[in-house]
Amino acid sequence: MTGRHTLLALALALALGGALAAGAQPAPAPAAPAQRTDLPLTLVLSGGVSLGSYEAGLGWTVVEFARRVPELTMDARAGRPRLVAATGASAGSINALLSALLWCAAPQSRADSSVDHNLLRDTWVPVGLDRLLPDQASAYQPGDGLLASRPLVQTLDALGASLLTARGGRTFRPGCQLPVGITVTRSGAEEREVAGISVRTQRFVVPWRLEVTPDGRPRFGGLPLEQAREEEDDVLWLAERPEPGGGSALPWSQVSQGVLASAAFPAAFAPRVLCDCSARCPASQQVTPERCPTPAGGSGALTCPARSVRGEPLTLCRRSYVDGGIFDNAPVGLAIDLTESSLEPAPLQPATYLFVDPELRRLAPGGASAPAPSREGVEGALQLLGELVSTGRSADLARAIRAGGWNRTTRSLLLQASVALVPFIDLSQQLQALSVGKPAPLPMLAVPRGLSGRGLRAAVGRMLLGCQADGAAGAREEQQRLQACAQAVSAIAGGARVAEAAPLTDEEVEQLAQQVAARAERELARLGDGSGDLLADSEAISARLVLAATAFDVLSEEMVRVSRGPFDARRLLRLRDELLRTVRAGRVLGVLSAEAAHTLLDAALADVARSPAHAEAAARVRAAVAAVPLGELFTARDLQPALQALEEVPGAPAEAAERVRALAKLGPPLQRAITRVNALAREAQALGAQRGGERVLVSSSRFAPIAGAQLGYFGAFLDRPLREFDYYAGVYDAAHAIAESVCGAAAWPRLTAPVRRREAPQALDLAEPDTQRCLGEAMQVVARSLGLTASPPASLVLRRLARAELAAALDDRARAAALLAEPAWAWLEQGAPPRPADANVAAVADALLAARTPCHPQSREPLCVRDVSFVALVQALRERGYRPVERNMSELLAQGEGWSRDTVRKVLDRSLDTERRYHGDAPFSGAVLRAHGLGELWMRGPGPGGRYPRLDLDPSTIPGASLAAPDVGRRALAHLLPYRIGLDVSNGGVSLSWLEPALRLSPHVSVLSAVTPLDLEIGRSRYSSTVGLLPTLHLRGTSLSAGPRASVYWRDGRIATGAELRVSVLQDRLGLALGTRDFPLGSSNFFVSVSLADFNGVAYWLLPRLGP
Repeated sequence: MTGRHTLLALALALALGGALAAGAQPAPAPAAPAQRTDLPLTLVLSGGVSLGSYEAGLGWTVVEFARRVPELTMDARAGRPRLVAATGASAGSINALLSALLWCAAPQSRADSSVDHNLLRDTWVPVGLDRLLPDQASAYQPGDGLLASRPLVQTLDALGASLLTARGGRTFRPGCQLPVGITVTRSGAEEREVAGISVRTQRFVVPWRLEVTPDGRPRFGGLPLEQAREEEDDVLWLAERPEPGGGSALPWSQVSQGVLASAAFPAAFAPRVLCDCSARCPASQQVTPERCPTPAGGSGALTCPARSVRGEPLTLCRRSYVDGGIFDNAPVGLAIDLTESSLEPAPLQPATYLFVDPELRRLAPGGASAPAPSREGVEGALQLLGELVSTGRSADLARAIRAGGWNRTTRSLLLQASVALVPFIDLSQQLQALSVGKPAPLPMLAVPRGLSGRGLRAAVGRMLLGCQADGAAGAREEQQRLQACAQAVSAIAGGARVAEAAPLTDEEVEQLAQQVAARAERELARLGDGSGDLLADSEAISARLVLAATAFDVLSEEMVRVSRGPFDARRLLRLRDELLRTVRAGRVLGVLSAEAAHTLLDAALADVARSPAHAEAAARVRAAVAAVPLGELFTARDLQPALQALEEVPGAPAEAAERVRALAKLGPPLQRAITRVNALAREAQALGAQRGGERVLVSSSRFAPIAGAQLGYFGAFLDRPLREFDYYAGVYDAAHAIAESVCGAAAWPRLTAPVRRREAPQALDLAEPDTQRCLGEAMQVVARSLGLTASPPASLVLRRLARAELAAALDDRARAAALLAEPAWAWLEQGAPPRPADANVAAVADALLAARTPCHPQSREPLCVRDVSFVALVQALRERGYRPVERNMSELLAQGEGWSRDTVRKVLDRSLDTERRYHGDAPFSGAVLRAHGLGELWMRGPGPGGRYPRLDLDPSTIPGASLAAPDVGRRALAHLLPYRIGLDVSNGGVSLSWLEPALRLSPHVSVLSAVTPLDLEIGRSRYSSTVGLLPTLHLRGTSLSAGPRASVYWRDGRIATGAELRVSVLQDRLGLALGTRDFPLGSSNFFVSVSLADFNGVAYWLLPRLGP
């Protein structure tokens, strides 16, 4: 045996031996869940302000369908989703809480069973900008931020009252328990010392357990996590209240205050005070229970345990918290902790973590999310700041994904192994052809795909069992039998029909898995020890690869069913380890293929070296290839000297030269195949050693644009129909996701078999009609089980979105129309017809779906939906006859920019009020107040928008009605100052006016007045009072005014009539006027003046200490 062959045999022994050792001593079996058909599901809800309406629709659909699955007629071993935890950040924390309560509802409770009326919808749809940014300061609660918290507080208070009194027919399932977790951000960082290093943190997690008492009353309590988690992360334990029967629980006030803190978007909502039990509480923040607030402003008798789980004394601590999404907008790490602290993993039953991300779109047009170009200066700094904030909000998600072993499941590895073996079928035949100097034959064997039906899988599985059975036949007879089996299996890939058979029994599946593992071990060992030859046995190897790949495909589906059967956990683990051993040993196939290629290359180069002109280059390449480590393949760089010499210098043996070129061309696909089996081997090894069970991370996605993504995620707050559309769009996307999951897992009988993507068999090929038929059939089950087809608005949105998505997925409008007429999708038209009351929702749907673009460069039609700007959305709503419901939307459609100015002004009012309350003696407080004053000056000054015509009696920016706290003294003092100060620069003089009413006829035409009680001509020492009318044209920020004026001289009462022409800029604040005080026009009557208008407003806003 050569030295390199000895190394090859040793590598084989290590690969197979290590896998055998792992399979011979399985880890102790954990306790399985009570129901083996449970599919553990954890919800992870991100934040996003008004995206809460979309998340509410998605969350209700997922949870309610999971509750109703047992009512459906299904295969006895079909998985039934069971919610095992819910976590959320920011707005997602509210939906996590509501989803948990919905899950624990009693089966007979119908309070939340309607898509049109349920806990989640009724929480989010009524909350709009009219209530969040009201016109009256009295609508705010003390300490509120830019937005009023009263709508959310009232909603949560009403929910708490209904839970305590069982109002509205909402009942709960006794014994139900569910972990719930939220994230919060402390307003001030906490410092601690770790290994002598000062560490600061503001991110905290709040783990709870929702449990329903025997009398059906839901209550919340703290949930201890693993001690390791508590030591390395920051867990907040909220103070609880003693229960009458013993023990303690969180009062509803603590729960609602916690989710309000998590949802307190910075600046928009004020921080919330939480009382927690802390071992590291500064003396200034230690409080007594009566100082712990509730959302309504009350307090409760809260207590803390004497000591923490680590034995540290605890005290009641009062601190402020804001939006939990600042540092952790996707609390996946918390979700893992909650799930694994309450669920014992079962073999082959992965826990699915559904990450609800409203920002992720499917079938989005290509290139729609191109990165923004880098900027310089201030713009670049702001761009960088935005990127840093976005990265920080997803830091925990990135950390958890990197460390969590996601989507590393037995089923996915088997599916990927099935695909990874396929390239070696053709590659082995090409290598064998090169070894004998003949052209590679056309591929004669293929691996069938789409074995989704149980009957077809059973027929193919039994065919494989017959192929794998060992008998007393000799090697030649066995080879002929395997070749015949491979051809029969390959015929299925070519379209041959196979009669479906009864489902495989668990014992047959186990036997097939064992035989595949034994066969792979035996064949690879034979090749590795030199008794077999990859180059000589290419036909036999191709046959075995076809059978192995097909077996992996069958087992990937059947093992899931077996895991829900009577086999105990130890037996399932042993079976899993045998399959992982087979996948892991597949890397030896890559080693053998690389060595075969090296052998051929070395022989070809030896022939090339016979030519003196090529000997040196061939020797260099042979030396480079000999130095390639075992299991790796030569690279194009290794072969470059020989290829260059063959190209530049004639005279090399033609056949050998051609073989070198062919191997160079074969290198990249062979390297890709080797890399893939090596990666799968590593994944199989990691899965075998992984603790905590298998995990699957699934991200939700939306098809259509939604209103909540507009205006920095505040868009849906503008009007109720916008929130209703977003809610029903969430319902649609959840139904689509459920259908995709069902089709992907082949969970229900009688569905059309979907087509999988060839290179990623764990994913469905959505461009195939059969896949869309399966989705339509599954969505019909979901829609009817949840009563979606009985709801007019739900049916309307489902129809609109399903039609658009089907056309985009198939990239063909005509094929989509034909498919919609088939039974799989015809049910869409059988839903409830739209009502007149749903016209607004239809207008929103049509406006958001109107912007179409080609899905791919080669697309013939624009069928994919692109995002639209806010301005384009508003215009599209106008064109579709949208009738606004709430005041803000009415003003937006009627006034446009005027609404924007008014809204910004109200936000500035609230921000200024906050600054006045809290600025104190801070070093920059005066500058901050003046900056707000500049903003108020500009937003309150004359500008486009508003209602026309209108009369402004006092155009000064001194506020009348304001959302800031009243300051009557300052306003009165400011009104003592003149509105306009004019300086006559031609003759010397000064004029003062306090009131100049203006009639605004349109954005471009006004009639201004000149009311000047005091007009002093210094050169003539005479006083007068002047009035005038100035018709004005407003163009591009400049106002042109001209009109008559009349002056009354104080000395003799004479009335003089003249005229004035004025040009004004900076919102008419700075003006240049020329005219005559009297006719006839003469030098003594002519004047040129410069004036400053809104002088009193400037003083009010820019002198923060003015007055009381």
